[in-house]
Amino acid sequence: SMSIETINLYIDYLQNSLQTTLMKCDNQGSYLTNEGAVIIFKFDRVIKFLNHLICPKYNQNNHIRLAIEKGIDISPNMFGELNDQDITVFTDNPLLHSNEWDIAISFSLQQSDNLIMNYSRKIKCGFFTSSKYINNFGEPKDLNDIKKNHLIIDGRNQPYADKNYCEFINDCQNIRSLENSNIAILDTVSYGCGICLLPLSTHQNDLIYLEHLTCNAEATLYLYIHKSYNCIPKYKQAIINYRETLDLI
Repeated sequence: SMSIETINLYIDYLQNSLQTTLMKCDNQGSYLTNEGAVIIFKFDRVIKFLNHLICPKYNQNNHIRLAIEKGIDISPNMFGELNDQDITVFTDNPLLHSNEWDIAISFSLQQSDNLIMNYSRKIKCGFFTSSKYINNFGEPKDLNDIKKNHLIIDGRNQPYADKNYCEFINDCQNIRSLENSNIAILDTVSYGCGICLLPLSTHQNDLIYLEHLTCNAEATLYLYIHKSYNCIPKYKQAIINYRETLDLI
């Protein structure tokens, strides 16, 4: 943020450079002159045109298109004053190179010249199940109990599965392998068919977090922006807001 004195200095500099009066002050406050309003209007059109040159697929509605991978517990209310945004949720295996979004929050690590990974954060994983499963098979007492006596839904192919995650599942005696996606894992566990390991940022109303069971696995959450948008001030400010939001998870 800048002080009033600094802002006034910038305004004086612009007025001297343009040889016109941009703003006036009276007892009711500060306001644009007619010349100032015209210049602001022209400046806004120039900025939009430059944005179009920087990124040919610049949004017509001028909204930031944020995409969030399914299951990540983020609500629009967490983004503060950023109202001019369109939020969508990824289905499985998100196409991070898609031109349908500008900024994305995902568990998937991507290597691409078209993407900038702006931020990453480690998130603990934990065990989740459903009330149906507990009613039918009981709640696991400890890790050995899970390994020997409970059904684990295999998520080793998921992007958030680290070494500790995979090693634990390898030690389990009863494993149900799913070749599908994270959505299939969530649905299977929700229907009472087993226990799964998930990042603690996962939001699923019908799942129960078994917090008495410790887990050393960690998932990594990534914040991406398409390279074309990275230098646009509006998107740079959005990235700052999204990083602050991820720190709250």
